[in-house]
Amino acid sequence: MNKVALRSGFAAAATLLAEPWPLATGGDLRFPEVEGERGPQDEEVDGYLDQFRAFAAIDPVLGTARN
Repeated sequence: MNKVALRSGFAAAATLLAEPWPLATGGDLRFPEVEGERGPQDEEVDGYLDQFRAFAAIDPVLGTARN
């Protein structure tokens, strides 16, 4: 595989993962001992996920939901 194709593939993967990657890994930032930049969106997403988990614990349909 040539370098141009390789770079193009990495660029395509980066574009594809730009949204789900922070959601998948950003939960770690809830813990103060974890190093990393925290932005205003982190607090918003954490609040949403906290509510989701709380409702999923008591709602049998939501508790089995998959993305």
